[in-house]
Amino acid sequence: MFTVRPYIQAIRLLTLTHRVDLFDQLSHSAWYHSALNSFIHTLSLQHTDHHLDIGCGTGWFTLWTAPYTHTSVGLDDNPLMLKRAHHNKLQQETSSNVSYVEGSALRLPFDRHSFDVVTGNMLLPVLPDPVAALSEMFRVLKPNGKAGLFLPTEKLNRVNALPYIKQQQWSGFDASSFLAWSLTGSGFSMDKLNSLLNATTCAYHITHSSYLFNEMALMVVIEKREEHGMTDASGFD
Repeated sequence: MFTVRPYIQAIRLLTLTHRVDLFDQLSHSAWYHSALNSFIHTLSLQHTDHHLDIGCGTGWFTLWTAPYTHTSVGLDDNPLMLKRAHHNKLQQETSSNVSYVEGSALRLPFDRHSFDVVTGNMLLPVLPDPVAALSEMFRVLKPNGKAGLFLPTEKLNRVNALPYIKQQQWSGFDASSFLAWSLTGSGFSMDKLNSLLNATTCAYHITHSSYLFNEMALMVVIEKREEHGMTDASGFD
């Protein structure tokens, strides 16, 4: 039986909750936290890795990768998000290798070949120029470095989300946040992602791709190969 109540709760979450509080709470929701843990496992991080988390928000994913890396750097263009990220860092005992930087995903404030791993969670759909963001990811990656992306797919919509929520027996914030996510924007297919990757100036190889949430989300790991005349868009190299 159709009911509008779940949609009202989801819309209220999107419109009435402060964005910083929403993202902070989202990281601890059952579905998103589980996905991020799976993402960390898939990345196969090494203790020698220098990791950049683009669009880090309130910084939880950056913190959760830190036990597996040499350094983990979170970047966001929102100073309020970073203020909360710094606060969250202070609550963690094992965060000495974590730092946060304000900057744009389209013009990363780092030299070429600075990182072994670069990640973006739910990043590309909210950017005006995903190709520029991917090009910047590749620019700051070392040769054979890895770019990890966690993305919504074209199947993420309210028609698919609501029965999945019921199947998982989610309630409260878990249910309303997942439904809210299904209302927020465009999804990606592997074909669309490959098209964006091909528009960059870097050769690549997809080493892992898998679906989550009944194919409503996509997890991809991309290995950087040789560069073909890559330009330094940031001016930091």
